[in-house]
Amino acid sequence: MAISHCVIPDTQIKPGVRTDHLDWISGFIRQHRPGVIVQLGDWYDMVSLNSYERGKKAAEGRRVDKDINAGNTALFRLMKHWPRSYSPRLVFLLGNHEYRISRYLQDYPELEGTIGYHQFAFAQRGWQVVPFLQPIKIDGVLYCHYFCRNADGKVLQSKSGQASAKAQVQREHMSCTSGHKQGYDHHIHEVFGGRHHGIIAGSCYLHKENYLTAQGNDHWNGIVYKQGVKNGDYQELSFISLDQLKRDFG
Repeated sequence: MAISHCVIPDTQIKPGVRTDHLDWISGFIRQHRPGVIVQLGDWYDMVSLNSYERGKKAAEGRRVDKDINAGNTALFRLMKHWPRSYSPRLVFLLGNHEYRISRYLQDYPELEGTIGYHQFAFAQRGWQVVPFLQPIKIDGVLYCHYFCRNADGKVLQSKSGQASAKAQVQREHMSCTSGHKQGYDHHIHEVFGGRHHGIIAGSCYLHKENYLTAQGNDHWNGIVYKQGVKNGDYQELSFISLDQLKRDFG
């Protein structure tokens, strides 16, 4: 039986940013009731653990508990109006921003147990939590925050992932969807008996990221909706922008 997947790209939630779009996404989910919902990672920005800004003026006032509370509050906002009878498969992929906690604990192991992934609300709310860079296959589609295989088939590009959806799908040899990179990219690779889809979609937020500058912030933000998913192919594929979601559900 073919099923639908709703894919929520990186939200990079942190204290002080707008989360109105989660109401719009929630409305879309209530209306369409996809059988699977996948969040591609970087739900939590974890800006307090940004190693590039640690010790600098920009990091003043940042706190780990505030970062986690912001992400947890946003998750409740997304799910609070879903009908009790609605029970999709929920999958949350840890991204490199959540992985900042693991890297921090490598430097400060005495804090093990004090901070950690156990503070994230996803597992408490019924989501399957998938470790950072561990792919998971659902209905013939491989999902991961990003994919690390190089042109020779070796897993070496562990810091940035693929440059394009075309490279991603050709190197994984199956339909594969990732986040991490802003905007969206889609490539269809024709194979005997069907099609493989490569998708990179890594932005689903309303705020601007200062490090990207004005030019870098001019990218697509939205969700991905796959209808009739079976053996890695889709009957219909939609990239739905936040602007469209606002018009329909705002």
